[in-house]
Amino acid sequence: MNVHIVLKKNVAANPATKQEVLNRLAALGMTAINQQRLERYGIVSGDLPEEQLDALQNVGGIEAFRRDGTKHASNPSRRPDLGPNPTEGDEFFQRLSEGAKRAYE
Repeated sequence: MNVHIVLKKNVAANPATKQEVLNRLAALGMTAINQQRLERYGIVSGDLPEEQLDALQNVGGIEAFRRDGTKHASNPSRRPDLGPNPTEGDEFFQRLSEGAKRAYE
């Protein structure tokens, strides 16, 4: 299942801390991470087994996460979709930086 994970700003800015979080996500089985989105916006997008979604809450350094409508991040047939367009009242959307919000427009 494709998920989008917003890293805390201090984690995204520190390469060592960011790598620790990525290692924990890899241990949960996360694959196909979009490196460009990670570097540009501090958002980890990739495939994670559905049974590991609850475990994300125990990974430090994560601000918010959301499941995507696509089954696999590596699916090139369509643009990743967050489901309904995020709105100002959406908790996930509120935590995104302005640059990251533009990525979903």
